[in-house]
Amino acid sequence: MMNTLEQGYEAIETSLTHQSVNNNQDTYNPKNLKQVHHVKQIEKIKSDEDNEFKWVTLPGSVNGTLIYFLLVENNGPVFKPLQFLEGLFYVGFPVYFTFYVQALFLLALWSTVPAFATDIDICGTSPLVQQAVIMVFVIFLLPSVRSVFEEGLVCLRCDKVVFPDEDPKRKVLYTLVNPTQKCILTFLLIVVPETLILMGLFYVGTGFILTSGDIGDIICNSVAIAFIMDIDNFAREAFESDAVSERANDAEFRTRWHSDEEEFTDGKIVTLSTRVLDTFENIRKVVFSLLLAYVVMYGIRTTYCIDFYGPSKVPCIDD
Repeated sequence: MMNTLEQGYEAIETSLTHQSVNNNQDTYNPKNLKQVHHVKQIEKIKSDEDNEFKWVTLPGSVNGTLIYFLLVENNGPVFKPLQFLEGLFYVGFPVYFTFYVQALFLLALWSTVPAFATDIDICGTSPLVQQAVIMVFVIFLLPSVRSVFEEGLVCLRCDKVVFPDEDPKRKVLYTLVNPTQKCILTFLLIVVPETLILMGLFYVGTGFILTSGDIGDIICNSVAIAFIMDIDNFAREAFESDAVSERANDAEFRTRWHSDEEEFTDGKIVTLSTRVLDTFENIRKVVFSLLLAYVVMYGIRTTYCIDFYGPSKVPCIDD
């Protein structure tokens, strides 16, 4: 039964591949998918491209490894459902294990977070301390947000990947020809659940931290939330071989997304240029962290606390 299905899939793939080759010789011809270049030539290819492309790497987690496997190791112009599900089960089992563990933590935290309207600790801490803690929490979250965004780009807007060749002086430029339905399914089954976990961590984690009894508990609980976010990274170290992790780490994906041109010193003393300044500038991210922390803190204290500017043990509730 399985052999018959596999032969059928191979026949369909061969037929569609030949049809695609006739329609688009440069994209689907297997001989043109792989190009081996010297490392310096690869860097030149990347630097010569316009700003409409952005080269990204997948995060160092089991999620990144699964995306790499499905899109690169299982690259092909025809979507094979059985093969896709097989990869999800054998390679993606640690991914859904971490989703399950993170969901259990979120449910446990949700059950322990008291209602803001009746909890005296939400108003007993200085708003300045609360804003500082939320800003630190946002700093913990930003790398995860960036990782999820880059995973989405790789799933939905990627057409080429670069990975090391057997010769350490060379790299392979590999064209990805995965069908759209496979890319969308990969996004829905990996990136979307990870996004939901991240949103749940921000919502539940904020309440868990702000309802802590004292400053010591606030700091300890912030570290605990950061631990939950990093479970997928720990799972990679626990379950994956070094060779697999290194392969996924070294892959660079070309995505269709605008990127700002970066400029660094070439070893000469010159006047500071605007492009170099823009390369190192991070003001927008810092301002975003400040504003988000203030908005969250302001919304909570104006809703549930009598005294906005100072600690208050009296929650704003109706008798």
